[in-house]
Amino acid sequence: MSGVVHLCLLAGRYPGLPTCASAVERRAVPAVAMVGHFANSRYDGGMATVDVFKTLASEPRLHILQWMKQPSRHFTQQDDIDMVATGVCVKQVADKLGMTQSTASQYLAMLLQADLLITERIGKYTYYRRNEAAIARFVEAMNREL
Repeated sequence: MSGVVHLCLLAGRYPGLPTCASAVERRAVPAVAMVGHFANSRYDGGMATVDVFKTLASEPRLHILQWMKQPSRHFTQQDDIDMVATGVCVKQVADKLGMTQSTASQYLAMLLQADLLITERIGKYTYYRRNEAAIARFVEAMNREL
């Protein structure tokens, strides 16, 4: 399955975000045309829409965003940090992914660059949480565009 079609199928996982999977399966909309449409499009976050799709096309990065929606369910509690309000640290993400902290840090940096995460520094740790406002703007942009 091409990455473009995969992106279209991912769209169906999120309530409110229209899916293009049926159109692609029927070959009513060429997948390449869909990417071309988004290549110059920007959602209110400022990043090119196609770049956000590229960021979300990675299964580990997509999992990170999904897990951060309910962090207390998916991550081990660290100290007295409220994971919902403050977020989770790189070590928690790395442990959950079963990857090195360096790799997890790169994934988090890409999600941060796409404006899908917010950071908060407390002591020597940086905590990451979902940028719900930016995610909502992105979903609204997809509703308008698709």
